Amino acid sequence: MQPRRLAPPRWSRRVALAAWIACALTGVALASAALDPEVQARGFLVATGVVFAVVPGRAAVRNHRVGVVLDDTTLHVHGWLWSRRVPRDHITAVWDPGQVQFDGDRGVPETVWITWLMRNGPDDDSTVFGRLQRPWREATTEIREWAGVTNAL
Repeated sequence: MQPRRLAPPRWSRRVALAAWIACALTGVALASAALDPEVQARGFLVATGVVFAVVPGRAAVRNHRVGVVLDDTTLHVHGWLWSRRVPRDHITAVWDPGQVQFDGDRGVPETVWITWLMRNGPDDDSTVFGRLQRPWREATTEIREWAGVTNAL
């Protein structure tokens, strides 16, 4: 079997990057507002600015770098600084929000997330968020069929 790469389309990466840039600019604006001498809540503005700049950026990076490859016997999930190889016969469940549950090396169930943007929601393409979810929903279905698991939440 030829290895199959499951990945979001290139435009979804651009949307994630644009969302991160917007949040980073908002964070910089909030943090710079704390420089005004008349502002009383400097610490709150700086903390809010840092949260706006860092948290969505981390999510965008995680979504941008996640790659999933299926070969004959193994599911390869590669993140930004991590990777996981899950044998097909160890997979016990594949859930719709992008979770793959499997039996770990020590016999303890473990879960790996294949994406950051997935959330339970409608399958329609009427919103940008729905269009972002669609490739990952298709990937989740393909992994479920490849692994031969029928249980899902």
